Amino acid sequence: MLTLDSSRAWYPENLALKRGKTAAAPKSHRLADKTIADVCEALIGAALLTFHETNNMDNAVRAVTELVCSTDHMMMSYNEYYQAYEKPKYQTARPTASQCNLAMQVQQKHDYTFKYPRVLRSAFLHPSYPFSYEHVPNFQRLEFLGDSLLDMACINFLFHRFPKRDPQWLTEHKMAMVSNQFLGALCVSLGFYRHLLQFNGQLQKQIQNYVTEITEALEEAEEDAVKAGKSREERSPDYWVHTKQPPKCLPDMIEAYVGAIFVDSEYNYGEVQRFFEKQIQPYFENIELYDTYANKHPVTFLTNFLEHHMGCSNWNIYARQLPDIGDGLPPQIVATVMVHNQIIMSQQGTSGRYAKILVAKKALEMLKGLPLPEFRANYQCDCKSEQTTEEGEGDEQMEEEEIQHGNENGYQYVIPPLSAT
Repeated sequence: MLTLDSSRAWYPENLALKRGKTAAAPKSHRLADKTIADVCEALIGAALLTFHETNNMDNAVRAVTELVCSTDHMMMSYNEYYQAYEKPKYQTARPTASQCNLAMQVQQKHDYTFKYPRVLRSAFLHPSYPFSYEHVPNFQRLEFLGDSLLDMACINFLFHRFPKRDPQWLTEHKMAMVSNQFLGALCVSLGFYRHLLQFNGQLQKQIQNYVTEITEALEEAEEDAVKAGKSREERSPDYWVHTKQPPKCLPDMIEAYVGAIFVDSEYNYGEVQRFFEKQIQPYFENIELYDTYANKHPVTFLTNFLEHHMGCSNWNIYARQLPDIGDGLPPQIVATVMVHNQIIMSQQGTSGRYAKILVAKKALEMLKGLPLPEFRANYQCDCKSEQTTEEGEGDEQMEEEEIQHGNENGYQYVIPPLSAT
């Protein structure tokens, strides 16, 4: 990518340059990789929206093929994805009586009939459970798939329901919809946790304690509804917001279940959409209930702190999986906050999402109260804030509402006036 000076000197061809820029301006300049990636993603999104009403994804598939130019992606229609899928032996093997019984019980909570009950059993199988007992893999692969599918369903809902909202607002509220805190509560509501197979006494105790807490929160919300002259079913849908984080395996079960119905239905995204509309969307019809929850997300706070109040744009959070040491435990993810290529904090977690939350909290604790000149000196930051005007003026303080949210979350950082250095 060109330096700031050379990019400012660039001028389009076939236009007469009369004043203001050097006549020796370059004829072209490179775009940053991030810019190219953003444009590609926007083109794929535009292709997907072309046939949004009919759920036809063929245009988006073709767009991906054209843009990536890779032999790893030669599909030209959505149906080709399933054609390339080879059913594993565990899926097509004859199910046991207990696996068939599981499918019938789960169908009472969500009306989907599994053709391959062994896929459902895989969705509810913890990594600690021995493979030799059921001869099906644990839920990690299906959870990985379901996580992405739920992201798409939530983004679809928010994008079309709120056409005037900016990307940051959409991202923050999507975080609430796919948060472990909500998905854990949903897992208990659907009763899926009862079907988890695992060999970990401590985990079982954690699940029992969480189920007790989330059940009490639900009953309290129902009692409040009755006191207000409503039916118990009209209780506030955000009863889960003020409960503790669930054991990670519970939200994993929801994501793995979504992945399971997608695979079992031969990649029918309509089944994913139906699950979302029936089991998740009712909680978020009144999305304003979650404004405060979304604003409290640690990654959002870190973004606001660095970009809007320190004027720094050269920072990022990276997450990567640590090497598997063969101890049978789930792989650990390490997340790192970097400012101007300097590592300022690293934290480990059981997932990329958890690790990023932890490292964002720690980074905020370390940076809070740091004067702006000291921040810029420590990290050699010379970024130009979008809020700084040509005269060097800028915002002098956080909005009162943001300060309140930060104090509630225990961050209580002090933002110095933003000024040019």
